[in-house]
Amino acid sequence: MQKNLPLFFSLGSVVLFFLSLTQDCYFTDRLDSLTPGWALLLTGWIGFLYGYFTWFANPLLFLSWIGFFRKNFQLSFLASLGAILVMLSFLLYDKIVTSEAPNYSLITGYGLGYWLWVASAFFLFAANILSKKIR
Repeated sequence: MQKNLPLFFSLGSVVLFFLSLTQDCYFTDRLDSLTPGWALLLTGWIGFLYGYFTWFANPLLFLSWIGFFRKNFQLSFLASLGAILVMLSFLLYDKIVTSEAPNYSLITGYGLGYWLWVASAFFLFAANILSKKIR
């Protein structure tokens, strides 16, 4: 059973990520601003143009999954740690672009989608630590 724990955690990471896509990720002071995870996955990279780098946690998470399933645990460990740090950096922002103008809105809270997204990286990080302990 202990030998399978890293696999369970890594698969849990994938499940949590896909669950995060079905939920709102943050809330703003604009009532018409919806933030489902799937929409942010598709358009979040545009935030880079305005100085928001949090979306880039997704490529790090994907790289970590690839590394883990190819048994490149050092790459996976570093990428999952990077993903966690980049994801948590979103908590440092107090406003976000909410239109093309660009208009900014205050971030008033964080939804379940955000926390599931962060949990997916933590699960993969844990899978890497467990795989190292077992090896």
